[in-house]
Amino acid sequence: MARGSLARERARKVFDAFKTLDQDPPDAIVLRNGVEPHIDLSFFYATAIPSGIFEGGMCVLHRDGRVDVFSSILEEESARKAADSEVLRGIVLANLIMDAIGFIVTLLGQLAGLANALGWSSVALYLLFGLGFAYFQFVRR
Repeated sequence: MARGSLARERARKVFDAFKTLDQDPPDAIVLRNGVEPHIDLSFFYATAIPSGIFEGGMCVLHRDGRVDVFSSILEEESARKAADSEVLRGIVLANLIMDAIGFIVTLLGQLAGLANALGWSSVALYLLFGLGFAYFQFVRR
């Protein structure tokens, strides 16, 4: 069984538990992993990612079984080993969002005169990386 289908199956099991309690399940459940030594094993159960620590990482479980993973760029290699296209798309999307926010904030700061001319390099880097992640998220499948 592929990890993607394993994560999907596990997410559905979590939502099925609400039915046994005669309660309406929520639309989504967010699991946030802690930092060592307080690692939350439910994060690894839900995502089916076999390795890595994912300190501060988050995952969102949806009713339909989708599992979105948000992690730092440092954990990207471990998540890639999961060999799950849904996990990879979630990581690329998280990096795209981070770079888009970074681009907007640094651009506004630069236009407000909060940085010297070197500040434009940060604007350009956020734009460059954001465009790269946008390419992998929306163009290349």
